[in-house]
Amino acid sequence: MDSWKTYTVKDGLISNLVYSSIMDAKGHLWFGGKTPDGVARFDGEMWERFTTESSGLGPGHVWDMAVDLEGQLWFGTAGGGASRYDGRTWRRFTMEDGLAGDHVYAVEANEDGKVWLGCAPKPDEIIRQGGVSIFDGAQFQTLSSDYTQGTHVGGGNSGLCDNRVYAIVFDRDGNAWFGTKGGGICFYTGQEWQTYNTKTGFPCDEVGDGAATLDSGGNIWFGLRGGGACRFDERQNWTIFTREEGLAGDFVYAIHSGPDGNLWFGCAPDPDEVNRNGGLSIFDGTTFHNYTSDFTGGTIVGGGNSPLADNRVYTLLFDSEDNGWFGTKGGGVSRLSKEAIHKV
Repeated sequence: MDSWKTYTVKDGLISNLVYSSIMDAKGHLWFGGKTPDGVARFDGEMWERFTTESSGLGPGHVWDMAVDLEGQLWFGTAGGGASRYDGRTWRRFTMEDGLAGDHVYAVEANEDGKVWLGCAPKPDEIIRQGGVSIFDGAQFQTLSSDYTQGTHVGGGNSGLCDNRVYAIVFDRDGNAWFGTKGGGICFYTGQEWQTYNTKTGFPCDEVGDGAATLDSGGNIWFGLRGGGACRFDERQNWTIFTREEGLAGDFVYAIHSGPDGNLWFGCAPDPDEVNRNGGLSIFDGTTFHNYTSDFTGGTIVGGGNSPLADNRVYTLLFDSEDNGWFGTKGGGVSRLSKEAIHKV
């Protein structure tokens, strides 16, 4: 197997703009694309595409995916609510069903069987929609904030720091952590809330879409939009990692523990810039090793040190054989072999 291989729409991918990915209970890989919107499933040999027209998937590109305890797939879409697929039938949930907002940026399944969805109003609206919806299999419970992107809108029913919830992760104690766009990061014990944002001395109020994880040491990580990556350890200390520490880019959209025992980051340059920043960062606990591309958003920028398809890495996963898959904004999906991963 070659160390690197790239898949694009010519191979069966739904789009070369890839925003989300997941491996299902059967080991199949799913990738969510934009323009055209939809998802593509890869079983190792064949690709199959799912769109709103061909399936029960809601309209809009897929921001995030999750697999619940029953093996059902959940898809959070841009404007189409959330869709659930059990391998045979689809069901779509919107605000009419009790969902907090039809723009769903984060989906996370908890060990108790509940599915948590991070919602938001339309990107250009500052209203009361959004927050966190918790689905127990029958109905939604919603946690909402008094704030939308830092603007006071009122009507909140919780200590959630902002109604634009872009990332969700659970710590070892079962506490829920939320990364927001505009309100920073907050966590919820089930009774009490704590917020970290620029008002409390935190460096950034915006979290990258879906960029959150719990590492093997019990540390919570979030990717920040322009602020690098941050780690909250069991001593309750925050540590910030940026390009100055060796991170490939300060806009971090994906974080995942790798089969090599390291933490992998999907990075990008500033969305308004086409430059050499971004790519993949691998952190061994002390130093970063980076893979970069000659391309950013499809434009040749040069300076790459690998065949990575694009420097805008928006999602990443590892399959059942330990190969790495990296979804990019413009270059499709790049795969790195397990042999190369374990040599890093």
